[in-house]
Amino acid sequence: MPKRSGKLPKGAAMSSCSEMRRLLWELLPPLMHDTRRSWFMRLARHLGWNERRVRAIWHGEARIITADEWRQLQEEIATLNKSAQRRQDVLHELTLLARSVVSPSGQAARPLGVAGDRAGKARPRGKRDA
Repeated sequence: MPKRSGKLPKGAAMSSCSEMRRLLWELLPPLMHDTRRSWFMRLARHLGWNERRVRAIWHGEARIITADEWRQLQEEIATLNKSAQRRQDVLHELTLLARSVVSPSGQAARPLGVAGDRAGKARPRGKRDA
């Protein structure tokens, strides 16, 4: 019987590292003024990990990625997606509310980005009648 090592095959390790990189990027994308080091520091602070650990995972140097690290990152992504969905829902409700507001003159409010001409007809902003 051949002796088995505790290591994953090289392809499996690379796919898990690339997936982890994608999740790190999705969780906290770098800001415009970030250097790679400052971004790693922000990620480490956010996750409560060591900066060297974040760097090792990003560069594919981490030999083992624990289940706790995977779970924590996936929970952070799920929380991020839920808050984004809540923001979308609130924005949708505000849009519906803005459309239902009646102006003091008794006319329904026009949608955003629409101006009226002299006859009171709505026309898109930025386009002029010839």
